[in-house]
Amino acid sequence: MQWRYLLRPRNSLKTLRLYMRIFGIKGAYWALFCLFSKKEKLVQVGSKWSIYPLFIRLNTSDMPVFRQVFIDRQYDIIENIDTNVCEIIDAGANIGLTSIFFIKKYPFARIYAIEPEIKNFQLMVKNTQKYNNIFCIKGALWDKDTPINLVSCDAENWGFRTTEAIENPIDKFIDGYQITTLIKKYEIKHISILKLDVEGAEYEIFGNYKNWIDYVDNIIIELHENIRLGCSDRFYEATRNFEKRATTRELVLVCRVTN
Repeated sequence: MQWRYLLRPRNSLKTLRLYMRIFGIKGAYWALFCLFSKKEKLVQVGSKWSIYPLFIRLNTSDMPVFRQVFIDRQYDIIENIDTNVCEIIDAGANIGLTSIFFIKKYPFARIYAIEPEIKNFQLMVKNTQKYNNIFCIKGALWDKDTPINLVSCDAENWGFRTTEAIENPIDKFIDGYQITTLIKKYEIKHISILKLDVEGAEYEIFGNYKNWIDYVDNIIIELHENIRLGCSDRFYEATRNFEKRATTRELVLVCRVTN
């Protein structure tokens, strides 16, 4: 997803309103900063958005991620879940915004936030360090436990994907984990919500779904058929015993069918 459309002149008033909504009165200054500078800058958002201080980087894709989670509230899709939520895996956690959104809804849940890109991971740790029930994991979900490489999809802080072998990756030897490995390591009894925004790696993840699918009650996923052909087919095959409950512009929610 591109984010610089926010800075086009015809969108300037919308942008000003958006920045002031997020940052308060400082938003006018930060909107001008982004209009006239391409420099990345770490800033704190307004206090109303989270229990503890929350930071994003201006002039990166952090702004549209924040907008997706807290303004457009696409993850309100969880309102369609009617089971108890105790443990959540947030894969492709980016800078931790979705995990923070989940913890506000489910304050007693344990959240395992997994992110492969180092700068995103470091900011996720900063954003979630005061939440005792959010556990940050450096790595990525995969179909087996193996070192994997990280490559960029769009040169932003948003679109990173994982692959087993490629020339000149951004980062080599990211830890790739099977879901079953996380289940054993963290003694997860049941995965109430599996959230996946993994830039096409859902193709690999659902390649060995039989090993872990019975542990999962609900899945929220952003499918990336444009990146990896066949990932949608694998997802719907793996979740054929789930009911499709809701969709947003980017997300699909499926819930296990219970008798």
